[in-house]
Amino acid sequence: MDDGQLVRRGQSRGERAERAIRVTTVVAVALVAAFVSYQHMRGVAVQHGGIRRPRRCCRSAWTG
Repeated sequence: MDDGQLVRRGQSRGERAERAIRVTTVVAVALVAAFVSYQHMRGVAVQHGGIRRPRRCCRSAWTG
């Protein structure tokens, strides 16, 4: 134990920090790719009639 944290044998703090940065970067890139892919596929589905755009069901006092 080092300052209350478990330490893997043979890994320095720099190596652990580098690994954490790498994992965080991979997760962030994966999330962006998933979002872009979802938006693209949804756009294709809307364009080809697979999904209808939501219509407003009620008028509010603000929109008349």
